[in-house]
Amino acid sequence: MASSPCKFLVTNEWTRDPNGKILDKSKSPPTGKRTPEGLPWGHTLNDFFWIRRIPGLNIMTMYSRSMIQEMGENVAGVEHPPEPQPTVLDPWPLLTLSSPDASTKASENATDAEVEIHCASDAANRHTEGQVNPLLVNHEGEVSGDTDDTAVNSTNGQKITTEEKTDTAHTIDDLSIAEENVLNQNMSTVDYVSLSKLEEDIPEVSFPDIVLVNDPEGITKTEDIYHLKCQTIQEQTSMKKPLRYKRVWPKLARDSEPSTLFNSDIHSSSVFHQTPTTDEIKQQSNRNIAYLNLSSAPVLGTGHHSIVYRGALQLPSPLSDFSLNPCVSVATKMAFIRGEERELIEQEGRVYNAFPEYLKTSYSGYNLVPPIAHPVPAAACVPKFFGYYVPVNEVNEAKLREADLSALAERRKRRKAAGAKQVNDGDTLDPESEEVAIVDPDEDETEDEKALEEEVNERSHIEERRWQPISPLLLVEECGKDIVASELTRDERNECFTILLRLHHANFIHKSLYVRNFLKQPGPLTKPPQERSISSPSFRLIDFGRTRIWRDEMEEALSIEREDQKNKILKNAAQEWFTDRNYEVGKVFRELEIPNYES
Repeated sequence: MASSPCKFLVTNEWTRDPNGKILDKSKSPPTGKRTPEGLPWGHTLNDFFWIRRIPGLNIMTMYSRSMIQEMGENVAGVEHPPEPQPTVLDPWPLLTLSSPDASTKASENATDAEVEIHCASDAANRHTEGQVNPLLVNHEGEVSGDTDDTAVNSTNGQKITTEEKTDTAHTIDDLSIAEENVLNQNMSTVDYVSLSKLEEDIPEVSFPDIVLVNDPEGITKTEDIYHLKCQTIQEQTSMKKPLRYKRVWPKLARDSEPSTLFNSDIHSSSVFHQTPTTDEIKQQSNRNIAYLNLSSAPVLGTGHHSIVYRGALQLPSPLSDFSLNPCVSVATKMAFIRGEERELIEQEGRVYNAFPEYLKTSYSGYNLVPPIAHPVPAAACVPKFFGYYVPVNEVNEAKLREADLSALAERRKRRKAAGAKQVNDGDTLDPESEEVAIVDPDEDETEDEKALEEEVNERSHIEERRWQPISPLLLVEECGKDIVASELTRDERNECFTILLRLHHANFIHKSLYVRNFLKQPGPLTKPPQERSISSPSFRLIDFGRTRIWRDEMEEALSIEREDQKNKILKNAAQEWFTDRNYEVGKVFRELEIPNYES
């Protein structure tokens, strides 16, 4: 265990009024200045003070300067230095417009309609009069582009007829024009060593909706770690037709628009919402399309259920980086091809989507995180989230939708036959009216029947998609290497400990807490990479595939109609929650080799 003095030690004490009130633990302390997560905050270490809970007795707690000012005891005549509010510490800026001069010039000459276009690639690929637009139909259909508003019906295998046809036929699995344009700009090799790490949030207006993935070695189809060890590094190549992935998380405000309406169904492998309409097809040019190169990508880490590569991500135009390199580095996590692994990576994407912004954000100054007895830097706890994406499989999705329609038709056929049988048998005669009470073949099923059938179909389809041969992708910030607990200083161990405490404070339980899931990298991240030092490290917690979200568990319990059952389930869930949380606190002591809270 590394031995070093505590850098964040507080020696200031605030003198109490001998007749001052008792600072009761059971009552809320003064609010003072706090970061968005609700933890006490101070701008410097001199803005924290030990204070006696009972005047004259050596029972101490710690308050920030703003908490003491709010309490108002012995503050008269004391000159307090001005203290700012907590401010966000943005990482060293990397993202910029790829050609600011061109963008400015274009904006000056743009029409009102063009101003609404979100990015440069969209403007170049807009559907205009006379331009061929690919209509994607089902796995049996082929169709040429058209320029009118012909309705689309591809769910049940029908082809779309158009008055004007081109020489090129398009099927449901073909790339759109916008996707082809992005692909044509990304055929070069990548130097993974020189890539800049993406550490900033991607602006929502430019967040990728579709990711084209270059995977010539087939690493997205990896079955297990033993198969990976047999692979050798190959020369970088480019696929003629890349894999297509669609965004599932994060959920964005614009996901109600036709171009991204597919995001409403997290288990669908289609880039369209149910049957694609002509409007949806035209709106493809308004999607943000990124390109991810995984050819000969270096491995960042492996586990029992997943593997992480360094991917080269080219963000949707006009985003680029100041180095003029078209790509940035992101940690690309994928699951092995087994049912449990797919559940874990899906849950991890769900957890990242549920994380509040403050867990991914660093702030100026320091926080008090009970029960740690001294301040710690108000740093981010988890990596930035760049999206959870699932593979697009239009052929399989069309088959599933056709199966749904066939099942619906068969169900109606059976009901119609049952109604006819009742009429023929005459076994439902009403003795009073002597009229036959028959089953209406067009009448909807009972709620119980529909619920059961929907549950079976949904479970079947989810399992079928989960066992698809291509893994989902989780893209997050690359945050360094695993820590070695014995090499950490007291401050560093406590900073890692507070990351877990803050996760609990935000109502998450990690459930897979091991020292390997804490990452360390040179910092601070506000400085350019060449000026960072491991003596000012930055820490993050990763691997949230088993993480529990209290909000989801509470909503599930509250959905129960019977009040007695609801209260019982809530009580049991709360007891289990606090048991798991306390166990995790004890476990982090062992993993980080912390002897006690005062270390």
